[in-house]
Amino acid sequence: FFRNLSPSKMVQSSELPGRRLQPIVSATLALLMLATAVIPAHASLVRTSDPTLDWTECTKTSHKGFQCATATVPLDYARPTAGTIQLSVARHLAENSAARLGTLFINPGGPGAAGADLLPKMYPAFPEAVRQRFDLISWDPRGIGNSTAVKCFDSTQESLAFV
Repeated sequence: FFRNLSPSKMVQSSELPGRRLQPIVSATLALLMLATAVIPAHASLVRTSDPTLDWTECTKTSHKGFQCATATVPLDYARPTAGTIQLSVARHLAENSAARLGTLFINPGGPGAAGADLLPKMYPAFPEAVRQRFDLISWDPRGIGNSTAVKCFDSTQESLAFV
């Protein structure tokens, strides 16, 4: 920014490139802030009610100590009135409820991983400190495990045309 380092020949701050751009940057930021304030929320941001979970002891012998539930959720959150599906959910409560910090949701990853079955298998691998202080929850994603199967196409021909 300086043409010459001698004090008598320093460039004035108003001549610096950044100073000339400052009004343009400020105006652009102001317009962006105004635009985001007046743009209506997208349909995918429609608030739906949280599912109510009725936790019971899991029936599978491999799930001893775990509780299971079914969550009813929208098939399409962008169109919450277009139908619902069921997601299978499993949890293990914190082993030390007095020291409980909260809940950790374990994403089963994919493709095709059934989290409600994977969590009981993974549980011993979690550090003792985590098992003591956090409820651990996982779920079977749409179309996986005990969750509702998802039908994406009306016919085999339609699915082949997509691929």
